[in-house]
Amino acid sequence: MNHPALPQGWPCPTLYLDARGLVISASDSLCRLLDHDREAIENRPFDGLLTAASRVLFQSYLHPLLQLHGNVEEVSLALRARQGATVDVLFYSARVPGPATPSDTAGSAAAAAHEVQVILAPIRRRRGIEDEMLRIKRAADHAPGLIFQLMQLPDGRRHFPFVSEAVRRLYETTPEAAQASAEALFGRVHGDDRHALLAALNAAADRGQDWTASYRVLLEGAELRWHELHCTPRELAGGVRVWHGHIADVTQRRAMEAALAERAAADRMAQVRSEFLARVSHELRTPLNGIIGFTQLLASDGADNLTAGQRERLGVVAASGQHLLQLVDQVLDITSVESLQAGVDLGPVGLARCTTEALALVCNQAAAAGIALDCAPVADDLIVIANGLRLRQVLVNLLSNAIKYNKPGGSAQLQVQVQAGTGSVRLAVSDQGIGMTPQQQAELFQPFNRLGAQHTGVEGTGLGLVITRHLLTQMGSSLAVDSRAGVGSTLAFELPLHIGVGNPPALTPSAAQSVQSVQSAKSAEPGSALLGKADGIQSRVLYVEDNPVNAVLMEAIIGLRPGVTLKVAPTGTSALQLLDSWVPDLLLLDMHLPDMLGTALLTEIRRRFPQLGTPAVAVSAAARSDDISQALAGGFAAYWTKPLDIDRTLTELDRWLSIRAARP
Repeated sequence: MNHPALPQGWPCPTLYLDARGLVISASDSLCRLLDHDREAIENRPFDGLLTAASRVLFQSYLHPLLQLHGNVEEVSLALRARQGATVDVLFYSARVPGPATPSDTAGSAAAAAHEVQVILAPIRRRRGIEDEMLRIKRAADHAPGLIFQLMQLPDGRRHFPFVSEAVRRLYETTPEAAQASAEALFGRVHGDDRHALLAALNAAADRGQDWTASYRVLLEGAELRWHELHCTPRELAGGVRVWHGHIADVTQRRAMEAALAERAAADRMAQVRSEFLARVSHELRTPLNGIIGFTQLLASDGADNLTAGQRERLGVVAASGQHLLQLVDQVLDITSVESLQAGVDLGPVGLARCTTEALALVCNQAAAAGIALDCAPVADDLIVIANGLRLRQVLVNLLSNAIKYNKPGGSAQLQVQVQAGTGSVRLAVSDQGIGMTPQQQAELFQPFNRLGAQHTGVEGTGLGLVITRHLLTQMGSSLAVDSRAGVGSTLAFELPLHIGVGNPPALTPSAAQSVQSVQSAKSAEPGSALLGKADGIQSRVLYVEDNPVNAVLMEAIIGLRPGVTLKVAPTGTSALQLLDSWVPDLLLLDMHLPDMLGTALLTEIRRRFPQLGTPAVAVSAAARSDDISQALAGGFAAYWTKPLDIDRTLTELDRWLSIRAARP
């Protein structure tokens, strides 16, 4: 039996099979591929060269096809080479009947008619590429965003040759639809963004630059989404354009960015508002220093030449100045509330002293209004966890309201009760006043809302309870309100009991309510001489102040101490020049001078005159706690807040000069 000769030099392994599946002949390239001798291949069943899985495929599928018509294209098989190695190939076959000869029998002629030529194309590299492509596709399909290839033909038609599976989630369409037309995706783009998006795509291709854009997407029955596209364009032959890129859903990110931007804007606005109000407070305190200070001087015992009517009018001026000062202080307090500044430091606070001081601060107000104050004695060992300064401010605010909104001849009561089993103390302030309706209670903590009290003649700003609630929140408490119209109100809060050893620290007076700082709260030692009164000791004070009214007021105050010499310098530079030839016993420095800050001036004084141990006191209309803390941290021994209280100023002046005189 004759059959065509195997092609010589053919790179692909080739063989002939007969109708029974026996290898009639094999090419040299097949022998090399399998690392077998020809005898191990020829005249043996072809399926003996296959792996188990490929043998099943050959016997159940390929062999019947070969017997039927002999033509097979591109079937993947795995061959077994020597040493058990596996070789992946593609199987191609075609029937090639050999010519019949007179010597052929009928059987051999039929067999020759079923011979097939087989070409086995190794696909090692192709299989590796296919596996790699499969891994890439799986990675793309599992990526959170959409990976794509967009193609635009010369006639303007667009389609996506490739999109990852994320297209189903992001655009509610299929890869097949996107491959057919890009409208499957772009049709979901918001109408206001679509034209700009497509125009920018082509503009990026014109420039040959990477491009990023954000746009809105509308899906049926879903909320508006934001998508972000990153792509790299390429120009192909024939005017074809291709973009490769990635699309991600950035809705949540944009919402977070918008929230952060809104918060940053609110923080900036709060900071601007706080700085503005602080500046307003500073500017108001400066003229108030002259008004209140000179009013006090005129009303002092030495002003005997005033008539009774003049003294009465002077009292109106003094009361008006003090009321304006209270309003300025409340501006600072509400600024602190609105800007939500950091919480206060908490520690053990003795309630006996705190309640006593709070009652003392409102007793004159109560007496003027004809309201009786009632508070049962508080045990000295009753200690709570709070901030002493803020707790006193809370009690003063509540007691002041109970006095202002009471009935003529009524009473205001402060109750302190230990709550059994809860480890806390309940503090309640009650009055017999006008009370509140439910609607008024619902609006109680709105800033500047006085609930109609502005029509009653009772003075106020509508900020007291707003500030009070904020202070209690800072101390981990809350304010409970129980009120009935025409009967009265009770406002209460609870604080945790302190379980510990030792006495609580002394309460620190507020810088806004006192001209003393933390350090100046200590009283002078018993027996200390008050300089400039009877001992004739001459003391020197340098006051650095650019405001003429403030300077004249300080001269008048210190003029009450004949033994004290005062010099005023209007700038920091002039003060430094004066110190070259004149050594004071006390420095009084304004914090905002024309040429430098008070802290900078003090630093320069300490640098230039290291031997000068003169104590320095800050005198300023800036009354925020931050201003005071910065001054004390900058080396000031005390902080006097304008407007100055004459008596306290003189007491502090005597104390500091006494301390200075006692030094060797």
